[in-house]
Amino acid sequence: MDELRELALQTFRQRSFSPIGGIVGYHFLQLSADQQDYILHESVINEKELPIILEGTTNSKHPSLTFFQIPMDRAQSLQITRAAFLHLITAIGFDPQVLYLLTHNYDDYHHLTGYDTAATDYLGTSRFSLTWTRHLESQSTIALVLVRRDSPFPELLHLANTYRNHLANPRLLPFLAVIYITRVVDRSTAQVLEKIHYVETCTGYGPNNPISPSTRFNITGWRKSGLCERTFPINTDNSTSFDKSSHRSRKLFALLTHEDAAASTDLAEASKRDSSAMKAITILTMLFLPATFFATLFMVPTLRWDREDVIQRRFWVYWALTIPTMALVFGLWGGMLNMECIRKWVAEVVV
Repeated sequence: MDELRELALQTFRQRSFSPIGGIVGYHFLQLSADQQDYILHESVINEKELPIILEGTTNSKHPSLTFFQIPMDRAQSLQITRAAFLHLITAIGFDPQVLYLLTHNYDDYHHLTGYDTAATDYLGTSRFSLTWTRHLESQSTIALVLVRRDSPFPELLHLANTYRNHLANPRLLPFLAVIYITRVVDRSTAQVLEKIHYVETCTGYGPNNPISPSTRFNITGWRKSGLCERTFPINTDNSTSFDKSSHRSRKLFALLTHEDAAASTDLAEASKRDSSAMKAITILTMLFLPATFFATLFMVPTLRWDREDVIQRRFWVYWALTIPTMALVFGLWGGMLNMECIRKWVAEVVV
């Protein structure tokens, strides 16, 4: 349990406070029973008066029900100093574990028991947080109310005064809280029901009045009009998005066209360079070809240039091999250039 209390104190340091000095007043409400009389005390006190009021409240010797109300701003910050709030928690006798629930604005009911403190009860709702403890010796209950939305004090005052004969009952405070929440829910339900009756009156349709076809048609027309108004911004956004997409597509296409043109230019320049290189190779070949031919011709064994009969008897072998080989080379070259035509011809012959 000590570890849980330490964790709650560490978490409480994250709680935000927004004290604004003596401008904020804290509601104080006490209903006590003195023999046969009931004393109701209600006042607005400042932060400096809290210790004095707390001392008199905790030393009460008669059954009593005491409330302290601490307001919160829109940011859910307590409008009190951190030191004053911790002093309030300690003086009342709350279990420090409740600080974790208060820091995170917990909802629902929580019951905290400890070996060295009285039991602490917590009830969180959408409108307020209620924390209380019961002093068994004096039969007194002290409660702390943190207002989240609307202050429950006016109605709690009325309920406490109504049930003042049960101050000694330890279950009085949770009973009053449940009654208050029930009344709030009932009022909210009544307001919604009033709006429903107003709509039924305007449309002429209700549990006892079936809706006429003309009214149903009018309602359908109203619904269509409302749907058209709601879908108009969507259609406008879609049209704008389509225009943006088309513009970006055209821009992207233009960029790709520029890239293709640049690539074509580079390819043309490369082809030009290749053509120049081929021309250079051709010129060099033509330059050395006559010399190569005559050198080869002079080296042929069938020609004896040192004799009177230069051409020997087997000179025809040279031409018998050269001419067919040259014809074969030109034939293969032509076949490679007309490969598709040859395939078609072969296919026709086979068929």
